[in-house]
Amino acid sequence: MKKRLVATAVAVATLACTAQAQEMYYGEGDHHVHIEAGTNMCYGMPKFRDMTSKVKFGVYGEVRYRFSSCPIDVGAYISRDFTCRDWTGNRIDFCNTNIMVTADYNYRISRFFTAFGGVGIGEVTGMDISDKDAEIKLGGFGYSVAQSGPSAKFAFMPRVGVTAWNLLRLTVGYKAQGTLNSHAFVSLGLTLGLGRIKR
Repeated sequence: MKKRLVATAVAVATLACTAQAQEMYYGEGDHHVHIEAGTNMCYGMPKFRDMTSKVKFGVYGEVRYRFSSCPIDVGAYISRDFTCRDWTGNRIDFCNTNIMVTADYNYRISRFFTAFGGVGIGEVTGMDISDKDAEIKLGGFGYSVAQSGPSAKFAFMPRVGVTAWNLLRLTVGYKAQGTLNSHAFVSLGLTLGLGRIKR
């Protein structure tokens, strides 16, 4: 019982010291608003047997607000991503437009590097942009995809990454947004800060 009590006290003290240390890092050198723009490398993971995928690219932009009292950002995110899959000789190319709200927790590793982790929640509008009519039918699942107009779906995006020198931001994540539109991504962006925090 005493050991558990001591372990709990040490854990709480460590957490408190960590939180305090993080607060000390966020002072006059940080910014209220961050604007980021960059490019995504997208990989739509194969969903069915004999399906293959290719690496495609996209672009994105994000505006974030950093609270002065804690290392948390909230923001608005928009992206245009392209994915490609091939199944039994049928190639399907998708263009996905994401609009999300985001939230990240920042952990300062050193003076020049910050690790972060967070999520995005919003909507994706996906459209088949294949050069020719493409159709996939899976009788057992009752699922089919054919060339058609845009369709909107719920989107969820967990992500982690590193910000270097308050300027470059490398992110790894996954956009869960439907059977054929979901994909992993790696992005590299340029971040600019506006408006310094005043204490």
